[in-house]
Parts: sequence; C-alpha cells; structure tokens
Amino acid sequence: MESRIPLILGGMSTTQRSESINAFFDGYVNSKTTLKQFVEQYNNALRDKVEKESLADYNSLHKQLECETSLDMEKHILNLYTESKFKEFQVELFGMMYRGIILVENNTEFIMFNVEEDIVFGRKGMKKIVFTVFFDEVTCLVKCSCCSYEFREILCRHATIMLIRNRQYLVPAQ
Repeated sequence: MESRIPLILGGMSTTQRSESINAFFDGYVNSKTTLKQFVEQYNNALRDKVEKESLADYNSLHKQLECETSLDMEKHILNLYTESKFKEFQVELFGMMYRGIILVENNTEFIMFNVEEDIVFGRKGMKKIVFTVFFDEVTCLVKCSCCSYEFREILCRHATIMLIRNRQYLVPAQ
C-alpha cells in the first residue's frame, strides 16, 4: 500500500498543494480582502504569472545553460525543455543517486523495476517508499507510479535511473 500513496497524490502532499496555492496568492490577497478585491487580485496574479513565464521562455531561448553531468540524457533535455523545466530535471537527475533499484520482472513485453527511495517527513521521520517503473523496450514507453511526468511533465528520477540502467541514454519520444 505504501507505493500507492504517491500514485494517488501525484507525489505531492496536501500541505505542499496548500503551500503552492498560498504562494500563488502571496502579496495579492490577505484575510481582509473583499470578494471584489479578490477577483481583481486574482486577475493581477494570473497576469504576473504569465509575464514571468514569458520571461522564462525568452531566457530559455537566449541564455545558454550548462549541463552538470556528462550524460547524453541531460544534454538532450537541455535542448527540449525551457530553462525552468531543465533545472527541475537536473534536480531529478541528482535525486536518482543512491536509489536502490530492484528488477521485478523482465519478459518479452516489458521490464518492471521497483525503485526504493527514503522520504523525509516531519522533523525526525524517514519512510521508505517503493516506486514501480515499467519500461517497454520496443516502444520505449516508460511509466512510473510517482506520476511525475503526468503531473509536472518532468522525467522523474525513478524512470531516469531505470532508463540509464537499460542503456537508454536519450529521453524516449513518448
């Protein structure tokens, strides 16, 4: 059951989702904001977010980022993603270190791995979560139970480590 928690919540806790919403409205609304002011400030927040994204897109096209590793996959991602998405991938890339990977099944249709990750929660808590990664060698389709790609459009550390282990050094087209 442990491995299903990230699948259901997409790897994001309710606290993280709440913090994300709070960060979006930070500086725009407070406890004394009226409904009319809220609607106006919501529009301002959306406009500012679009402007920040446009600036990030511009910087992605005009600013050369550097790879932190010698992996062809990182170079490939550099040419595919915007600056912010590339940096998110780099976090995942470094996060794949020290992960335990266990072959569960290898048949003619797919390969299935379990990837163990120690997740820190609370002040003193540590919990081992097992993510399941499926890889179809014929179609190069890769899916992970953390659903990072589905929710954040970033290849997760679990899928990345599995691809590298199987000598797939470029990101599959899917």
